Amino acid sequence: MNPAGPAANLATFLAHAHAIEVDASERYGLLRDQMAVHNNPAVAGLFAKLAEIEGRHASQIAAAARNNGIALADLAPWDFTWPGFEPPESTPLEAVHHLTTAFEALALALRNEQAAEHFFRTIADQATDIEIQTQAAEFAADETEHVRLVEAWIERLPGERTPPPDDLDLPMPQD
Repeated sequence: MNPAGPAANLATFLAHAHAIEVDASERYGLLRDQMAVHNNPAVAGLFAKLAEIEGRHASQIAAAARNNGIALADLAPWDFTWPGFEPPESTPLEAVHHLTTAFEALALALRNEQAAEHFFRTIADQATDIEIQTQAAEFAADETEHVRLVEAWIERLPGERTPPPDDLDLPMPQD
C-alpha cells in the first residue's frame, strides 16, 4: 500500500481512519442482525459488542478532529485509498452464514483488527508528516489492543473449533 493517499494531509488521514471505524461498526451491525435472524444469539452478541467498540472509536476520532480544529476531509468513496477493495477492517458479508460459529466470527474479527493495525502501522512507518505519523502510531496501538481483546475472547471459547461443512445447505434427515 502506498500511504501517500491516506497520508496526503492530516484531514485526509483522519477521514480514512474515521471511515475504517464507521465501516467496521456498520458491517459488524449487519452481521449481528444476520446472526439474530438465524437464531445464533451467541455470535450475534459478539458482533454487537464489536459494532459498539468500533462505533465508539469512530466517535472518538471525529471528536479528536473537531477538538483540534480539523475538518475531516469530505472524500468521495473512490477517493479513499485502501489496500484492497474495501477498508481493511471490513468483514466480507459472504464470509458469514447461518452456521457461523463464535470461533469463526472471532477469527474474522481477528483478521479485521490485524488488517487495520497493519494499515495504520504502515502509514506510521512511511508518512513524512510528524502529526500523521503520531496519529497513525496511536491508531495502530489501538488496533493492537483490539487484536489482544479478540485473541482473549478466542482463548475463552469452549468447545470445538472446526470449520462448518462445505455444503451449508445440508439435506433434511429422512424418517
